[in-house]
Amino acid sequence: MIQLSRNIIILSLGICLANKANALSLGNQNINTLNSARKLYAKNKIEESIKEYNKVPKISEFWIEATEEKAWAYVRLGKYDQALSQLKSIINPVFIPFVGPEAIMLATFIDLKTCNYKGVFDKIKLYKNEMLPRVEALESIIKDPKSDFVLSWSKKIKDSELLASDLGKDITKLPRYYYRDKKVDLNSKRVVELAKKDLEDISKNLKKMKIIEIEVIQRSYAYDNSLTKNKLAFNDTKAKDQMTFPHEKDSKEVWLDEIGNY
Repeated sequence: MIQLSRNIIILSLGICLANKANALSLGNQNINTLNSARKLYAKNKIEESIKEYNKVPKISEFWIEATEEKAWAYVRLGKYDQALSQLKSIINPVFIPFVGPEAIMLATFIDLKTCNYKGVFDKIKLYKNEMLPRVEALESIIKDPKSDFVLSWSKKIKDSELLASDLGKDITKLPRYYYRDKKVDLNSKRVVELAKKDLEDISKNLKKMKIIEIEVIQRSYAYDNSLTKNKLAFNDTKAKDQMTFPHEKDSKEVWLDEIGNY
């Protein structure tokens, strides 16, 4: 079992495929699979949509996206453990640069539903640590959309098809799906449009996480009050008042052959 660092895996994403042409070809196939899964989800055929999402392989450019959406499907079915296991496959030091804000918010919501209050606060901290640098980068793009950095990537994206791995560490300094965009222009209007959209998405999910945080604080306050007013009767402790910590490990190490198998 070989442990790989985040930087090595970022540079290596997609190399499991024979070559870049194969990766792009597989990506086109997976777009169709994702669209099929989304249509089934929209028709409330949740279990069928999950089967479609499962067809997107781990080596695909779209696996992280499919995993995020599959987690939502499990939430719709009320299967929080399975939803959380999907999210844990991607919310880790290896893949977090490629993960959107909604995935972290959803994992936080599941922690709330399962009374994993420690997990809630851990993920709020993670959200801020990961998303605030992205906010700064996106605001920088909006302020100066014709910087050498932006124009350089815009030209590369316009001139050729790229994979996420082609962006390396710059993946978090550009709008999330800019490298896939078919409307890239060199006058920078498109990158500003996408940067604003990403900022709105980050802000929207941050507001939801603040609501979750307030809910946890209120529950904790109510629980403390109940302990103050009543004698501790451990035999009568209700399940809804118990805090559990599913799927949480102290270790932050990520092993390649564990990914996607929680």
